[in-house]
Amino acid sequence: MGELEKINENEYGGAVLFNIVDNIKPEDVSFLLNKIHRIVKPGGRILLKLNPYITREEIEEYKLEKVSDGFYKESSGLYLYNLTKEKAEEILSPYFNIEKYQEIEFKGNINRMYYLVNKK
Repeated sequence: MGELEKINENEYGGAVLFNIVDNIKPEDVSFLLNKIHRIVKPGGRILLKLNPYITREEIEEYKLEKVSDGFYKESSGLYLYNLTKEKAEEILSPYFNIEKYQEIEFKGNINRMYYLVNKK
């Protein structure tokens, strides 16, 4: 994420964030979104994919280690920031307008897709 600091403001017309926002530490999410907001031109498009929201039962089934509220670590070391739709939209709203939200099933999982427009 430090490399984002080196990119000029408004340099790109868009960005793709797949399995990024919900796989980093919560305290890093606002840093990342702020940097994406800075480097994407106003009105630029951002495609954001989030993993499915998992239930308490699934958390237990997958044996996820709770790090903090809504934030877990898999045995492989991968982090999961288990964001509800409402929490995700709260986090996104300072930087982007949500143009469209869509849930897409893939191999039995619901992938959550956000089509965003960078705010000015």
